[in-house]
Amino acid sequence: MSTNATAGVFAPGHNSFTTSPDGSEDYVVYHANSAAGQGCGNHRTARVQRLTWGTDGAPVFPTPASTGLQTPAWDVGADALVRNAGFERDRGARSLPSGWTTTDRDQSTFYTEPGGHTGAFQGTQWAARPYRVYTYQTIPDLPAGNYTLTAWVKSSGGQAEAGVEVKDYAGNGSKNYLPIGPAGKWTQVTIPGVSVTAGQATVGFWSNASAGQWLNFDDVELTPSS
Repeated sequence: MSTNATAGVFAPGHNSFTTSPDGSEDYVVYHANSAAGQGCGNHRTARVQRLTWGTDGAPVFPTPASTGLQTPAWDVGADALVRNAGFERDRGARSLPSGWTTTDRDQSTFYTEPGGHTGAFQGTQWAARPYRVYTYQTIPDLPAGNYTLTAWVKSSGGQAEAGVEVKDYAGNGSKNYLPIGPAGKWTQVTIPGVSVTAGQATVGFWSNASAGQWLNFDDVELTPSS
């Protein structure tokens, strides 16, 4: 990033990155002066602008500006807790979607693809061979209280095991697990009464499946119970 005198932004520097509260947008944070010659003193102020990404995965920095800036996307509900809850953040199908971690010998058994309960994409567990896969994310800094986990799912059925869970909310070993049966159309599943006392919770989807069996999920929400 470089000086944009027309916009009154001089000597931008010391960049760092963050996301919008709902996890759907990326932003660059930097400091700059409002006039030339102000140096590295108390005239510098913090600035935040939207950041995009090139096809090569490199950041595309914005032109420094001081007016007409976009307000970060904010969802005060589920997406403020569950990152990339609707699998839209990457703006395309990905083998390793943002915000989610997969444990399996072959991580390609979890990916995003076109479809979804809402939006353009959905999370999918599938393989052309027998597979076991766990896809999850840990949500930190949760205030103590009762929460409800919901998700929209579809499933081929027939798996040895397929389900959604929330765990570690009251220390290691705490877990609520809900099996997912055959579902040819989007169906909402719910785990109520998640009593968080450990300051965090892990949300995950599990498949132990034969070749060609699949599980789709979307719009994953962890919300405080009223």
